[in-house]
Amino acid sequence: MATGVRKPRGLTALGIEEFQRWFWEKEVRELWGVGAQLAERLRSMEILTIGDLAHADEHRLRGAFGVIGPQLKEVAGGHDDTPGSLSSGRGSQIDGARGDAGA
Repeated sequence: MATGVRKPRGLTALGIEEFQRWFWEKEVRELWGVGAQLAERLRSMEILTIGDLAHADEHRLRGAFGVIGPQLKEVAGGHDDTPGSLSSGRGSQIDGARGDAGA
């Protein structure tokens, strides 16, 4: 997701606040792993932006989407603890080199 933030380097590590500033106003469909059908289901829950998803109730998301619900919330919040990400073991950041948010 963050690869286009600071072109032409191609590798961008964003802290939580920076991620929130760049991405929270974007449509939830722009989040890695959110396709058209999932975006429509989120919209039906009045979750329209990545920021809305980051603030959504975790129990409600789990009820609607199972285990992936809380994972989507974490990614929307700018957290990426997947092995190999820039943030694994060092706090939370988005790994722009992979072109995704680690979901």
